[in-house]
Amino acid sequence: MHKENEFDEYGRKYPNTKYHKPQLTCDALVFKIVDDDTKILLITRGKAPDVGKLAFPGGHLDYNEEPQQCCLRELKEETGLIGTSIELLDVRGHPLRDSRGHYVTIVYKVTV
Repeated sequence: MHKENEFDEYGRKYPNTKYHKPQLTCDALVFKIVDDDTKILLITRGKAPDVGKLAFPGGHLDYNEEPQQCCLRELKEETGLIGTSIELLDVRGHPLRDSRGHYVTIVYKVTV
């Protein structure tokens, strides 16, 4: 266990909890083909950090929520689109992929 004022190897303050666990998020990859060109759905971030930057629709997994349901819920909340099928695509979790801390994301390919 680390003291509240200690930093991890990336210079981030350790969370003030007994166990240091990554946060879990789920992202939706929605794409369509238009005139032989692949289009990918992105949202513009409205909250810090990275306000105004592009991102896949997605967000934090709620307690007692299935990851697939999180992905579909976040897609609907952020875009108004309803997913009709969902397929696991990838899991990413590099410690520096998110400036807020260590986040692991489950990426799903979603058909709308």
